[in-house]
Amino acid sequence: MTPVGRLLAVSVGRPRTIPWRGGQVETSIWKTPVAGRRWVHRLDVDGDAQADPVGHGGEHRAVLVYQREAYAH
Repeated sequence: MTPVGRLLAVSVGRPRTIPWRGGQVETSIWKTPVAGRRWVHRLDVDGDAQADPVGHGGEHRAVLVYQREAYAH
């Protein structure tokens, strides 16, 4: 069987509060690659969390995959 793709990195991040347009917002936009394996659960990946689980979480959004070519943009 020919491999379809190759996993280059698993990145996780925790929510943090930052200044934004004169106020404060909570975001988990910054992710850092981690070494080794991570468990993927129904709602998240070990070590990761969404600041806005209603808009960015849930059973169908626990893992986000980007193609390497998308980073060229």
